Amino acid sequence: MDISIKVMLSFSLILVSLLRHLEPSIAQTYSQQDASDDLVTDKLPGQPAEVGFKHYAGYVTVNKTNGRSLFYWFFESSTSPQQKPLLLWLNGDLDEMAYIKREG
Repeated sequence: MDISIKVMLSFSLILVSLLRHLEPSIAQTYSQQDASDDLVTDKLPGQPAEVGFKHYAGYVTVNKTNGRSLFYWFFESSTSPQQKPLLLWLNGDLDEMAYIKREG
């Protein structure tokens, strides 16, 4: 197996194990109204007037007590969004994950 695939699989397993320990609030049902609140409708610098897809930005609460949230920016597929898989991109590397695990 290619080393990059092994790294991605390892990172995915770490992410899943971390998500299991988050507050139940992260597992709340995300209603259509909530989604429309996060729709990016304003023109962004350098963005054409019509981009041909929807994009959403906002925060997902991961620790309500300590006020911890993760920022996300979701770009819907421009073709057949109902049939396209969701890709989760997280910045960082394995050294940062080791730091998170060590510092808890």
